[in-house]
Amino acid sequence: MSMTKVAELAGVSQATVSRVVAGSSSVSAHTRLKVKQAMKELGFVPTPPKKRKRRSRKQDALSSSNVKLIAVLVTEHSLTRHADFVLKMFRGAREAAEREGISVWLGNIRDEGDVATMVRAVGADGVLLAGVESLPGISRKSLGKPVVWLTSHANAGADAILPGNEAAGKMAADYLLGRDHQSLAFLNLDDLNPSYQARGEAFVKCVKAAGVKVHHLALTDSCSSDEEKSLKQLDSRVAEGIKKLLACKPRPTALFVPSDLMAALVYRELNRCGVTPGEAIDIVSCDNEEAYLAGLSPRPATIDIAGEERGRRAVYELLVQARFPGEQRPVQLTVEPQLVVREE
Repeated sequence: MSMTKVAELAGVSQATVSRVVAGSSSVSAHTRLKVKQAMKELGFVPTPPKKRKRRSRKQDALSSSNVKLIAVLVTEHSLTRHADFVLKMFRGAREAAEREGISVWLGNIRDEGDVATMVRAVGADGVLLAGVESLPGISRKSLGKPVVWLTSHANAGADAILPGNEAAGKMAADYLLGRDHQSLAFLNLDDLNPSYQARGEAFVKCVKAAGVKVHHLALTDSCSSDEEKSLKQLDSRVAEGIKKLLACKPRPTALFVPSDLMAALVYRELNRCGVTPGEAIDIVSCDNEEAYLAGLSPRPATIDIAGEERGRRAVYELLVQARFPGEQRPVQLTVEPQLVVREE
């Protein structure tokens, strides 16, 4: 019996089964229970791990790194809209760094110039970057320090710890299809965000593959570079988006929006139009940001894109990069998301 069979029965990836077997704390209790039940049903007994005679490359990197301070730099767009998620990534990075006696500093940036200025000002030995804006001039070569991205809009060739955007879209589709909806929709009020695009494309592809009707609604108007104006523009777009949604034939009974911020806007507009979220239309969102979900009733299912785990892994990859600066092959790891369903 193989892990592949266990993964198929439990409805998770083989990587998740491996983490459960290894006792990883990054797997939710619900998922861990499904995996263990599948193992029991199939009679799967994992092979005990072999003892290592030598320290791993990562252990060597952690024990010999000269990194004393890591700067976590977040673009204004991300910090304004997704402070809850940024805090999760920072908390994970700080947890991993403190285990190695390393300090972590959080800063807000507007452009490439801010990165170099802040790195020099605080004396950072490495940089973690978060944001959808591209910073093509920032790299380990230009800064002379390790650089790892925490978000999808990483520079070409950069090391990155990425959210599982495609997995999140498929997870949303599987959840709604499992609730027997026959007309679904994806609504994106900010189609310039590459993470949202990837989530929507994966969602639509999965629903189509199931032979179910799906409407792809994406608003692509460019936003102002001023973040306050940009948020107002996003807020004003929701009426247009809901108007398109309610005009779909047949009208969707289920909706996926790619962020909890959008879910909060969508709830308000649907209620204004006399359509009750959770009753007339089933909603799934993404990011698991409590600040936006707290006021929604009934709460939508949301997809947690593992901010803390990404922060932890980013620190370890940064330390490996610091230990082996001559290696140029970029490392891009994806952290598996988790569906969160809270009953009222």
